[in-house]
Amino acid sequence: MGCYSNKSPTNALPDSFDSNVSSVSGPDAIYDYCKAKAKSFGYKLFGADEKNCWSGDDAENTYDKYGGSTQCDFSQAGTGHANGRDMYGSMFVYQLE
Repeated sequence: MGCYSNKSPTNALPDSFDSNVSSVSGPDAIYDYCKAKAKSFGYKLFGADEKNCWSGDDAENTYDKYGGSTQCDFSQAGTGHANGRDMYGSMFVYQLE
């Protein structure tokens, strides 16, 4: 979906469903990690930054609440995977099939 802002106190994707993302390294590993967690919770859309996996009950309608961001790190492998930079309140959003 792309790189979006996920600002507090009312985050665009309000549910941090995993905060152990720092246990993996790089956009591809973060994508795989959050994707597996999102599937286990039944989420169809999720966001990832370098610290958390994000989603919410109305994620499809709220992920772009604050607009796009340029603060995402992209995979060097050309996979198209990325993650947001938590310090800037950004996340990269994915939609599961």
